Amino acid sequence: MKLASRTIWSLFALLFLCAPGAVNAQQAQDSTVLPYLVQEVCVDPSGAVLRIDPYFCPKNSTLRPLLIGEPLPYHKHNQVEPHNPVAPHEGDDKDSDFELHDSYPVRALNGKVLSIDPFDFEPDRFSARLDGYDVYRIDDGWTSVEETRDSGGFGITWFGGGCKPYNGWVFYPMADLTATGIKTGETRMPISGVYWEKNGEHWLGECSTASEATADKVAPGELCHPGASCPSKDFEKPLTTWEFIPNYPFAGIGGNPVKRLDTIRSIHGFIDSPEFLAHGDLEVFYFTKLYGSTRWEDWMPVSALKANPLARRTAEQVSKYCHGTDDVEYRGVKFVVTFCRDWSAVSVADPPEMAAPWPVPDLNLLQNYHFDQGLANWKQTTNGLQLNLKISTEAKDKKYVQHGGAGIRYLELTCATNCMPSNAIYQLVPVTAKTTSGRYTLGARVRAHDHAGALRLAVAVLDRNGKVLDEKSFTETAPLPSGPGADSVVLSGNFALNPLMLTIDPQASVLQFSISPANAGTFDIVDIWLMKDTY
Repeated sequence: MKLASRTIWSLFALLFLCAPGAVNAQQAQDSTVLPYLVQEVCVDPSGAVLRIDPYFCPKNSTLRPLLIGEPLPYHKHNQVEPHNPVAPHEGDDKDSDFELHDSYPVRALNGKVLSIDPFDFEPDRFSARLDGYDVYRIDDGWTSVEETRDSGGFGITWFGGGCKPYNGWVFYPMADLTATGIKTGETRMPISGVYWEKNGEHWLGECSTASEATADKVAPGELCHPGASCPSKDFEKPLTTWEFIPNYPFAGIGGNPVKRLDTIRSIHGFIDSPEFLAHGDLEVFYFTKLYGSTRWEDWMPVSALKANPLARRTAEQVSKYCHGTDDVEYRGVKFVVTFCRDWSAVSVADPPEMAAPWPVPDLNLLQNYHFDQGLANWKQTTNGLQLNLKISTEAKDKKYVQHGGAGIRYLELTCATNCMPSNAIYQLVPVTAKTTSGRYTLGARVRAHDHAGALRLAVAVLDRNGKVLDEKSFTETAPLPSGPGADSVVLSGNFALNPLMLTIDPQASVLQFSISPANAGTFDIVDIWLMKDTY
């Protein structure tokens, strides 16, 4: 993703602001509209999208949500420009590094409309060691998190009651939305955080309702810390509250003027227990109609901060990245703001560009892409490859594996001779009415043993007789483990996501995805991706 022209809200005194329109609180459950979860664009009277920060939308123009598959005329990012070109190590404070955080809608393979919110520290590529995402959705009248990814816990599903992959980590109910904001409210929803990738489970993960009846109780040492540690899959019932804050002052860092926006603030995670006061934290989300996810904070009880040196250090620096980070009192407990990111800064994309491909499982056309079901769905073109199913024993991969989890699963592929495209593993994806011409993204997370090498990734469009109607491919380098992520099969490899244009002929029957070694050697393949834009 390339930012051809970076314009961080100049002309402040020359443009007037567009007043946001009213929210219809009765949107259909399967609507493509995701109130407060998707960023807006400015549209002139002719219907053309203006390449400007929508905060400066002229009075004669209007605002509307970004559409599925629509190029982004701007990117949201944090308030501080990059200070260090070298990516930080795990545990270092990344808040001062440049981070894109757009909020755009997609339609998943099952037809569900989702909001994808990447954490993008390296805009030209997906970095397994730094980048991640949140996936938001609306179900049964509630907004919630379906899944998250970060460089510590990797892929995580947040199950709600009945082991549904939603409405556990809730933000607010649709029924409380009004024409001007939202009614104040609170709820306690059962939630279970399942670290499916760490556990070696098939996405979305293995969830059990057995503990749901006792979700109000938290055993010592079993408290779930979202994004950090959930040793048990047992359900909890933390408190979530939401409120409307008019004219909240965003930005204002680094000499930039303040942007005042109406916001919904959702606070998640409070549990009235000694365990929470000793080890817990709250995650605080700020949603605006204009930008979607606009700010995030982590609050830690003062009593828990004393035993956490890293949190103490970050709390001392947090005012550099967000204003309004003084200590707060919530439910009678004093909290310290330990982390904060404010994504209300804007870089204009000239010309507008499609959202960068992001490895979200809801969009992957391949089955068993993480080899957590053995070699199911995969075939070999010949018998010239040695295939071994592995479970990682690397230190960072074993961290946060939950009770009963096996560990991260991956495929070890060895080629001794005849290492060429015809010597591959492959998977067939049936062509349906939804399989249309357009941009497809191929990718894999790979690394090499003994010496660096390369793998060829390809997708071919085949008719019923196996005739190739179209084919696209690229070669991905496979490095040796090195650097801060060397002790992880996930973090130490190369993760290339390459978008390619593919033509789907009316005679097309299947897509054949294949991966083959470009040279002799042994390779670790963690996961493999085939995604289509706006499926």
